[in-house]
Amino acid sequence: MKRNLIILITLLYGILFADYEWITHDEWGTYNNQARHIVRFRNYVHAVYCDRMACQIIYLYSSDYGNSWATAETVFQGSMGWVPMWTAIGVDGQNRPWIAVACVRDEFPNWQYGELYLYIRRGINNWRIIPLMSLLFYEVGVPSMVISNTSSSEPMAYITIPFSSYYWPPEHKDTLFFFAVDTNRIWYKKVVDISSTPMTAAISYTPADYFHIVWEKGGRVYYQTILSSITPYLIRQGRQPQWSATVPVSFVSGYPTEPTSNPSVEAQGEWVYVVWRGPNEEGNRDFGEIWQRVGRIRPGDIPEWLYPPKNLSKSPLRESNYPQMSTGAVCVWQESLPNNNEVYVNIKFLFQKNKFSKKDERISSF
Repeated sequence: MKRNLIILITLLYGILFADYEWITHDEWGTYNNQARHIVRFRNYVHAVYCDRMACQIIYLYSSDYGNSWATAETVFQGSMGWVPMWTAIGVDGQNRPWIAVACVRDEFPNWQYGELYLYIRRGINNWRIIPLMSLLFYEVGVPSMVISNTSSSEPMAYITIPFSSYYWPPEHKDTLFFFAVDTNRIWYKKVVDISSTPMTAAISYTPADYFHIVWEKGGRVYYQTILSSITPYLIRQGRQPQWSATVPVSFVSGYPTEPTSNPSVEAQGEWVYVVWRGPNEEGNRDFGEIWQRVGRIRPGDIPEWLYPPKNLSKSPLRESNYPQMSTGAVCVWQESLPNNNEVYVNIKFLFQKNKFSKKDERISSF
């Protein structure tokens, strides 16, 4: 996503009022939707994007709600054999941005490494780099990251990311990892799932450090949380998260919500919101709709999924894809038309029938 697309999402994320101008005509407007590319801390807005042509990861920030922006910084400078692929951003209670960078590195003759790094900003053009993983003959997927409770003086990043062994015969294998890492090192690592088909994953959390992970595997979206609160302090003391059972959240009998792709998750208060791309209401897989499940969080148990899946996009003859949740009320996604591409927003307040903005009121046309 380009700079001004980021500013637009800032408007949705923080209910801000910055001017913006579209400079991209890319049909992948809201891709990749598992990672957060913009975060806000008080009046500060932090943003990141990947420029693959220049092999760079670019960071920029605003101290006035997005009305003006500081000079961009190059966080990662790769080369023809060391290419950044995906990135995600978070911010801690000291207003420091944390950036997860997924890249591929080629070595002679035909060796490829999938790699994951964490960058933590110390000052202007000053970044601490923490290598997290490097796997030979693997491709790297999209990282999704959140930072522990922003009131903590010793924050920790929680990251999910899939690695794909495309170059290791005889069969494909995807491995989904979870990391808990601070400014010094990895404190906890877990294999969430292993699949013979590609996976995509996203993570969110509630302030008491309850994790919420969703991932797509084999045309279905799965959900997992932890059963008791855990803080960075407890993780550093050696306590491990107590994980819940895995829930196939996208499957509901009688609803044409599968096969799925590109899930996203957000947790707010006592609610968790999961969205994904699925078939239209007639079951036609060629025209994607954006489906949502809402669950009530229950400490010590999996959420109570009170409501049936809801179709947010309602565009049965148009392709809707790459949804991203931002708080429980806002979801944005990409929609493809014959002659142009549009980004839509659905803003809905739970328990109210009326919407602040209808889905059909598009927020961009480019």
